[in-house]
Amino acid sequence: LTTAHQWYADQLPLIYRAYVEQREQQQKEKDANRTGSPSIDNGYNVVGHSVGAKICLLAATGGQSQEEPLQSSSSKPEPPVRTILAMDPVDLNPSVFTSSQRQEISTLHASRVILTWATATSAWSLPPRHNAKAIYEALSNDNSSNNKHDIQRHQDCLQPLIRHEGASHMAYTDHWGSNSSGMMGRWVSQCLMPGGNEEANRAALHNVHELIRQDFAHQHEKGNRG
Repeated sequence: LTTAHQWYADQLPLIYRAYVEQREQQQKEKDANRTGSPSIDNGYNVVGHSVGAKICLLAATGGQSQEEPLQSSSSKPEPPVRTILAMDPVDLNPSVFTSSQRQEISTLHASRVILTWATATSAWSLPPRHNAKAIYEALSNDNSSNNKHDIQRHQDCLQPLIRHEGASHMAYTDHWGSNSSGMMGRWVSQCLMPGGNEEANRAALHNVHELIRQDFAHQHEKGNRG
């Protein structure tokens, strides 16, 4: 429930950098003779849902917050973003990608960007002009760059929209926001974000779990071999 979405997006590479530095120190302590940088510093994947998915996309477009960012003590360049999985992103408070006043969208700085759309999400709680489908169309149609290479990279990076037919916005959460998720989960799934059915919600959750297990794990193994 914050509007500082770009600020949070700006912190993602710094958080990962701090993690890498901590791992480097741990490895040095285990093996004093180790030289060179460990293979863990080969980039990172990001998964987000709802506003968190929007923050992931903001991180990929390389915007800059007006607020003071956290500082990193490292002189190394920012690690690359490999894959972003944005689950049913919400572009509100404020809208960026789907705003009628939006400026040009920067080139996507990631190897792959995957968006999912829970099609049964209530239009009352999430207006169609700001939902995952609208965000995807805005990203797909953006040719603001004058650099043909940037435009091609942008188009190659953005993967086909994954439609989860009959699933609701809360499908990607534990128990799909059902009665077993506590008072807040029940309120969101039943009042704020109603819609969908259990079978479709279960299938959507299974699908994103498989994406994370197969795609992200494969990248991790490939990076560690490199």
